[in-house]
Amino acid sequence: MTSWHIEQQDGNPYYMPQCEVCGLRYDEYGLYADKEQAATDAVDDGWQAWPDLYHTDWDCRCPQHWSVRCETCKRHVAQADRTEFKRWLFDRDDDDMRVGVCDQCLARMDTLPTLELGAWPIFHPSHQRIDKWQALKVLEEAAEVAEAAKESIRSVTFLDGRTLVNRARLVNEIADLLQTTTNLCAAFGINAAELKIANTECTIKNMKRGMFDEGLRTHMHREENT
Repeated sequence: MTSWHIEQQDGNPYYMPQCEVCGLRYDEYGLYADKEQAATDAVDDGWQAWPDLYHTDWDCRCPQHWSVRCETCKRHVAQADRTEFKRWLFDRDDDDMRVGVCDQCLARMDTLPTLELGAWPIFHPSHQRIDKWQALKVLEEAAEVAEAAKESIRSVTFLDGRTLVNRARLVNEIADLLQTTTNLCAAFGINAAELKIANTECTIKNMKRGMFDEGLRTHMHREENT
């Protein structure tokens, strides 16, 4: 992308500053025969030029590329105001300062209802392997949870305005699944710090999807056909 948009008219070049970032052209007064005047007008209107007016890259400083955008609420904060960045959570790529999560959304994350699942003991290393079978054990336990859930659904009864569910087997199968997941993490060396980071990223992803706000339930694709 060139820093100047140039058109030929009657054999003579005419100029227009063009943003190096987004391609926007400074067309407030149309094409300029005088390159110096075009540069002066653009700078007067807030455009940035470097290293000088004649051999330059232009930046129109529009909010879309000169600000940080919160991933969840879409709020923009100008990069010029560095004080706004102190509590922002940015992507792992330190070079990307244009996408993050703002302090307001971070504060909301601390207020979301949570379920404490407790600490689970780790099996002896002799029972652990870094292989597919360790992972398939999690899939096996997840299938048992699904079967127990279906059994609980069939047990639903209503008595004196109350909904009664036999969920004893379901609770036990969930415990087995959590134990197996713990063993998988231990086998692959996944620690609490890594899970905390993944937890945050998962929460951000689901905030973007609106899963912590009232709305229509998301369905499995097969549910639409039943």
